[in-house]
Amino acid sequence: MATVTETAASHATNGVAVDASPVIAKLQAASLHAPSVVSDAPAVHDMTVSNIVVPAAKGAGDAADIPYTTFHLAACSFVHPDGRPSHIRQCCAPKPAAENGAARPREQHIRLYHSEPSHFGYNRGCDIIRESRFSTRQGWHAPAVDDLVADDVGAGSAIASVGWWVEQDVYETRVYYADKSGTLRERWNRTSFKPQVHDSFDIELPAPAKLVPPHPGWAETNLRPADTPPASTADTTFPEVKPLAGSKFAAVRSEDGTLHVYYQAADKSIHELANKGRGWTGTSAIVLTSDKAKPGSPLTAVSGGWNEMRLFFVTPNETLAGVYRDDHTRWTPIEMPAYKLLPSAMLSAVAWNYASAFFEIRIFTTDDKNDLYEYHFDRKQGGWAPAPVNINKAPAAALSPAKGTRMPLSAVAAVIVDDEWKTKVYFHPRRTIAEWDVCSKSTAFNGIPKVSAGAAARRQIEEETRAKIQAEEERKKKHDAEEAKKKQQGGPEAKKNPLPNKVTLSNPVAIIGSLTGHHPTIDDVFHKVDLPFPVTLYGHASKTLWVTENGFICLDRHTDARAHRQGQPLPSRNGIPPHALFPYWADLMIAAGKPHGVYYEVSGAAPNRHFTVEWYVTRYKHEEQYFHFNATLEEAQPDIVSFRYYDVGDGGHECTVGVQGPTAHLQYSHNQANIHRGLQITFNTHENKMHATQFRI
Repeated sequence: MATVTETAASHATNGVAVDASPVIAKLQAASLHAPSVVSDAPAVHDMTVSNIVVPAAKGAGDAADIPYTTFHLAACSFVHPDGRPSHIRQCCAPKPAAENGAARPREQHIRLYHSEPSHFGYNRGCDIIRESRFSTRQGWHAPAVDDLVADDVGAGSAIASVGWWVEQDVYETRVYYADKSGTLRERWNRTSFKPQVHDSFDIELPAPAKLVPPHPGWAETNLRPADTPPASTADTTFPEVKPLAGSKFAAVRSEDGTLHVYYQAADKSIHELANKGRGWTGTSAIVLTSDKAKPGSPLTAVSGGWNEMRLFFVTPNETLAGVYRDDHTRWTPIEMPAYKLLPSAMLSAVAWNYASAFFEIRIFTTDDKNDLYEYHFDRKQGGWAPAPVNINKAPAAALSPAKGTRMPLSAVAAVIVDDEWKTKVYFHPRRTIAEWDVCSKSTAFNGIPKVSAGAAARRQIEEETRAKIQAEEERKKKHDAEEAKKKQQGGPEAKKNPLPNKVTLSNPVAIIGSLTGHHPTIDDVFHKVDLPFPVTLYGHASKTLWVTENGFICLDRHTDARAHRQGQPLPSRNGIPPHALFPYWADLMIAAGKPHGVYYEVSGAAPNRHFTVEWYVTRYKHEEQYFHFNATLEEAQPDIVSFRYYDVGDGGHECTVGVQGPTAHLQYSHNQANIHRGLQITFNTHENKMHATQFRI
């Protein structure tokens, strides 16, 4: 295999030359000191740069039982207005001035993402990801409306983040993590700076009385099966993959606009997911085979120049290693010194001046004393330095563990702040977050996590909503139990004549319920239907449908029927699969002893078959109302669906009618009394158009 050579005999850091002769020493046979055990008094040191002794790797058996940290960090930075430097960056150089000599009116921004165990009652056992922000004008602060990024994070999950300008005044950030099921997830937010700063999540929450299940945090990208390619170039779904438990993540955006996400698969190989602006790849590409990286290896990546990609990781014998790729080169090992790392050491890399003689890389890590170390590449000075450098302590100490402790090392997250081109590194001393400024050579212990009044208000509304939903569910259970008791005792309700069976299908097959009424009460349930031919919605074909009595159908997979029993305005993508039909989305049910049910029929012959689902149901707590409607999809007319209505108990006063895909939707009505007998609505999801007509009953 070809090798990318990036070596050196000497290097310089911030202008201080470092001798290249020391030999890498062996690791002391001891473990790690807890990151939280440090001096209470933060110190700012006058820094000098010097060599340190690097320990060799421990035996694999000794290192394996030292866990990685469960408190993770990720960060990104930008300036506004956007503007890339037209000249070579010089780290820690004075801030450039405009041609007229005035300071450039650009504001520096940093977004820091940090995980912690949830303190909320509804998601016990999960972690949450929160966001803290820095700007030149405001300093460190929380987003005005909400600081919560995700509330379904698997305990101890790693975090990765990436951000870029999608428009002149709109900055998009994406965060990646493993959820409580171990599935890799993507959440996103856009910050608009014009006319004033606001975010995608700056929307008013529904009042608790509306019983709309809360979905805290940023917008969550819908999943699709990993072996399924994007439905179209506009498909925004994320492939459903389950990384190795304990996998770390890295995310970067190359100069051609491609997003890259790296993770460790269950077989310990390293994989890449990519999105070139035409949807995420359906299957991940293998970057490294299973024998190359340590299980749970930290991952960090940098990208620039001619779409140069560098991914750094830790080998099974605790050695720092990397691979390189560009437009003309496949993944190739980087030739670099055999840097030995401490077990559980985390990594974060930055780079600048790509594709030039002034190209530089910095890879940061910590030791058990919360001292920061830097692995340094400088093309102008000859390549990689022979040993890491202690960057926040004078005199420099050896990168070696304290005796008698076996606790994980701190997470690290590094960013380059443009304009002044400062490098800042974030780490976790004393279970808080500290900021090391490479240029000023100072550590700030400023309690970076912040909570805004807006975030506290949102949590209160969400908690009140959950309490009301729980009370409603308890009332519903009590009501169902009382009705069942009446029927068993032969009370007046049981003696009522059942409603006549009005199903219009010629050969109905029961999905839920029974034509005879011999069934229990059925409420808030999804049932799977496998079709003999694929049906298509918004360009996406599927032979698997999930149907609920609550008046909607999902393609490919289902959602929580109880959490989504009330119709919501479209698009409604928090927890709803990407492709869904809503003939009459409401809190409907099937009552025991009545010919209620949901039925289907396949009619016609290939290639002109029809698939129809028909509902004959009632509404929870309003069994005097009944609802009779159907939905039809045709084999010969992909992307076309039609709804027909025979009886509508409330005229559509409390329901949602429409269809939606990953990036488009059509809503005919939401809580409007405009659904009536004889109404037919046809949706053309290829053209994203709909029209209503009448049919004779």
